Amino acid sequence: MARYDHIDYHPHTFKRMRGRKVSRRQIERCVQSPHREKPSETHLGNVQAEFDTDMSTLIVWYKPLADKHIMVMSVLRIGKK
Repeated sequence: MARYDHIDYHPHTFKRMRGRKVSRRQIERCVQSPHREKPSETHLGNVQAEFDTDMSTLIVWYKPLADKHIMVMSVLRIGKK
C-alpha cells in the first residue's frame, strides 16, 4: 500500500531532475519506501527522504500538504566511491 496517493512536483524540481538524471519513478520509490527519513535541516518544514542503490544515494525533499498528499521540492543524487 502506498504511503502517498498524490505526489505533486514543484517547478524547481523538474530542473533538478533533468540536471541530475533522476526519474519520477526513482523519486516515487524514494518517498514511498525510503531507507532513511527525517525532518530536513536545510529545507525547513520539509521532510528529507533517502534511498540507497549500489551506485548512489538519492535524496528527496518534500513538503507534506495533506493526508497522503505531498509536493516534491528538490532532489539530489550523491555518487558512492
